[in-house]
Amino acid sequence: MVESGNGNSWRESLTPQSTKFPFGVPADIACSSGRCTIVGSLLYGFAQTSKFTSLIMTWNGHKLSTLRSLAVDGFRDSDLGGVTCAASGCWAVGESATQKISRTLIERS
Repeated sequence: MVESGNGNSWRESLTPQSTKFPFGVPADIACSSGRCTIVGSLLYGFAQTSKFTSLIMTWNGHKLSTLRSLAVDGFRDSDLGGVTCAASGCWAVGESATQKISRTLIERS
């Protein structure tokens, strides 16, 4: 669920649902020029077979869309924990990881 406000009231919107990724965890949101970007992670699978992948969504004031996050070769999991936006675009940061190694993940739109 996403809430949007116009300065006077709030409105609820349902987020797009994917059957491949049943559980999304939003971590941060940033807005600029009437557009908002939401980042976090999507969890699918159970216990030791679970896997995280980055979540990126945009809100243009009318429609919520899910964007594709780039996969990092050799890394099993990825998630985004922060985002900042300006008129020129957004930068999101997080991590890509295996069971032994973790690396910084940076995405730009």
